[in-house]
Amino acid sequence: MMKVLILGITGFAGRATLNMFAGHGLNTIIGTYRHSTANRGIKKLKGVEALIECDINDPVSIENVLNEIRPDVIFHFCSYVSVFSSLKNPTLTFQANVIGTLNLLEAVRKVVPFAKVLLPGSAEQYGFVSGENMPIRESYPLNPMNPYAISKKHQEEIGLYYFSQFGLNLFFTRTFHCTGPY
Repeated sequence: MMKVLILGITGFAGRATLNMFAGHGLNTIIGTYRHSTANRGIKKLKGVEALIECDINDPVSIENVLNEIRPDVIFHFCSYVSVFSSLKNPTLTFQANVIGTLNLLEAVRKVVPFAKVLLPGSAEQYGFVSGENMPIRESYPLNPMNPYAISKKHQEEIGLYYFSQFGLNLFFTRTFHCTGPY
């Protein structure tokens, strides 16, 4: 049976992914949360086999989770996702989005190198795009214009390094604005 690990399951994307999988009968879904979000939304989660506290900024924490779970699929939703927050605190944004991703991929390389890993990026990585270049194509040059966008660009670059150097099974997206009731 396939094991799915949703890192940051208490956040918007984590809960949306959980709800999607729960509707398809997947019953081996494990989620992580960070202590600061432990009480926000956990009681509303249905369909999770286990919830594990994990700090993506702590390499030992993420490696322990991967050793315990041995997931087949990993969704990496542990990140700072607010442009506004990134302007106020770029250090925390880079710590979570860049160093946290590096910690995750290093742990994947050591523990579960054949796991499929989703690294979600952002349309913010493109920066300002004029109307004449719409719709945006993946090949459009990246021009991040805020700490959040820069951190997501670096996250993707780190992922591409781990893909090319270690053959990790990574998937990248550059999502556009997300909204709704999960």
